[in-house]
Amino acid sequence: MFPISMAAQRSHLADALAKIVSRVDSVDDLTTFLEGPGRDHRKFGVVAEHYDAVRASLPATLEHSSGSAWTPELAADWKAAYRLIGSVMSVAASADEQRRPPWWRGKVVAHEPRSFDVSVPSVQPEPHVGVPSRDLGVQVLARLRPWLAPLLAVTANSPIADGHDTGWASWRYTIQTRWPTAVPPAAWPDAAAYDTAVRRLIGQGAALDERSVYFLARLSPRYPTVEVRVADVCLDAGTAVLLAGLIRALVATALAEARRGTPAAAAPAGQVAAALAAAARHGLAGAGIDPFTGQALDAPALRSRLLDHVHPALRDHGDTETITRLLHRLDQRGTGADRQRALFTSAASTPAFITALARATLSGYEPGRRRRPDARVPAAAGAQQGI
Repeated sequence: MFPISMAAQRSHLADALAKIVSRVDSVDDLTTFLEGPGRDHRKFGVVAEHYDAVRASLPATLEHSSGSAWTPELAADWKAAYRLIGSVMSVAASADEQRRPPWWRGKVVAHEPRSFDVSVPSVQPEPHVGVPSRDLGVQVLARLRPWLAPLLAVTANSPIADGHDTGWASWRYTIQTRWPTAVPPAAWPDAAAYDTAVRRLIGQGAALDERSVYFLARLSPRYPTVEVRVADVCLDAGTAVLLAGLIRALVATALAEARRGTPAAAAPAGQVAAALAAAARHGLAGAGIDPFTGQALDAPALRSRLLDHVHPALRDHGDTETITRLLHRLDQRGTGADRQRALFTSAASTPAFITALARATLSGYEPGRRRRPDARVPAAAGAQQGI
C-alpha cells in the first residue's frame, strides 16, 4: 500500500493530524477536509476494514509519542475524534465508489520533458467500467451493441496512412476488423453462453487465448469490468474524457435496464456492422446508419439519440455539464480525423505533420486549410511513416 521508505508518509500523516486539530471546532470544515482523503485513499486499496485497524492503532501510537503528556481525557477526545474521522472518510469513499473506479488504467501515448525533473505525459485511457457480475456484464454488452457506432464516430482519429489520406475517418477500424474476433459482441443470454463463444473461437484457431478475443466490447479477462475497444486513440485528453464519460453512462444505463428487466432493443447484426462501417468511413461528417432500423440517418441525429438515451445516467453521475461542453467543443473543432486532415493540409513534410500532431495533443494547436483526400506528403528521409 505504501512505499518502503515511510518518511514522506509520516510527514503527510503529521500534517493531516495538525489540520484535523486546527478544524476541531468547525465540524463542517473538518468534514469537507476529511472527504478528500477518504476519496483519495481508494487508490491505495483502502477498504472499510482498514479504518477499524487504524481506530485501534492510532490512540496507541499517539500515547507512545506523547509520553507523560498523554492523559485519559486526551485518549477519550482522540477516540471520539477518530469516530468522526473514520465515519466521514469511509462514507466519502463509499459515495465515490458509486461514481468512479479508484484509478484509471491507460496507455502513455506521448511524453514531453519540460525540465530535469518535470515532464508532461499524454495518456489514452482504457475504458473499463465495473459490473457487479459477469451475467450482468453480458446483459450490458447486448445493450452496448447499437451504440458502438456513435462512439467510433465521435473518436474517429486515423484518416492518414502511408503518407496519404485514406478517405476513412477511422482507417484503424478497417485494419482492426481484419482480425477474426474484432467484431461486435453478440446478444448472449448469460456468461456461460459468452464463455462458450470464446472457447469456440479459440478452438477454431481464431484466437490464441481469452485475452486475444478482441470483441469491440467484451468482458475483461482480468478485471470485473466491461471493456470497450471500438474507439480510436483520441487526439487530445478532452476527447478521451468525453469517451470515458459516454461509456460510463452507457454502462450505467444498461445496468439499470437489465435490473428492471427491460428487454434489450433489437439491433440486427448486419445493421450494427453497417452502422460501424459508416461511422468509420465518415466520422461525424457524413451519413450514418441507424442500427435499430437500418435506415440512413445523419451522424448528429444519431449522437442526439445517444445523449437522450444516457441523459439520466449523466445527470446521476454529475457529468451532464462536462459531456455537453466537450460535445460542443467537438462540434466547433471537429473530430480527431477532421483535425488531422487539416494538419495534413498545412504540413510541408511527414516530419512536420508528425510534429503538428504532437503539438495538437499537448497544447491544442490548430491548423488552417484542408488538403484534398488524394494528396500526398513526401516521405521522411527515405522512409515512409504512417499514422
